Amino acid sequence: MADGFILPTMYEPFGSVVGEAMACGLPVLTSTRCGGAEWVSPATGWLAAPHDTQAWQRNVAAWLAAQANWPTMAVQAR
Repeated sequence: MADGFILPTMYEPFGSVVGEAMACGLPVLTSTRCGGAEWVSPATGWLAAPHDTQAWQRNVAAWLAAQANWPTMAVQAR
């Protein structure tokens, strides 16, 4: 059971776990260096550069603030 999926990878060439999380209807927060990042849109999650700590903090805050939209994001992710 999860409310979201965070993969703060410095390098992940494919990132199939991102697709698996989305198939489960989870909003995704991942790195711009993750191959699965190309599946993430503003309707399904957030992206940040691996070493951009402030962007990661903003993304986590945005994810928490979007709690009312999680069901809609889950449909979009699937």
